[in-house]
Amino acid sequence: VEAIRPAPQELSPGAWALTFPRGGPPFPLKPGDPLSLYGRLDPPFAYALEGGPLLVREGQYAFDPSRENFRDPRPLQAVAPQAAVAWTREGRLWLLVSEPTTPGVLARALLSLGAWNALRMDGGGSAQLWVQGKLRSPYQGPPRPVVSALALYAP
Repeated sequence: VEAIRPAPQELSPGAWALTFPRGGPPFPLKPGDPLSLYGRLDPPFAYALEGGPLLVREGQYAFDPSRENFRDPRPLQAVAPQAAVAWTREGRLWLLVSEPTTPGVLARALLSLGAWNALRMDGGGSAQLWVQGKLRSPYQGPPRPVVSALALYAP
């Protein structure tokens, strides 16, 4: 462990960061402590991004946070802006930020628009979309740090 910081910061190449709910690890940890992590992705992926829960799967309503081990249902019951990624059966990709709603209502709306699969990325102040140099965000609160992002670039 190199450092324990209260907020996300830029990492040096090859470095890893662990984030914990409520700002700190749920176990004693201090700089200098050895820490080993084990895991396997099958197949091996070069990149991964957190998100969830699943909203639509193969054209069916799939919003069930308990099935995906979301322990605190409150953020998923709140009416707030929602960020999601979806795609149609034909493979058309949608990146979206909604007006304040719940993930369950968003799932039904995406189904009615023809989504084949959809994943909630985040909600509230984190639900932002940057398109052609402009920020699209229905969130009215103070700016929040960006912890993770999905970026697409088309030259």
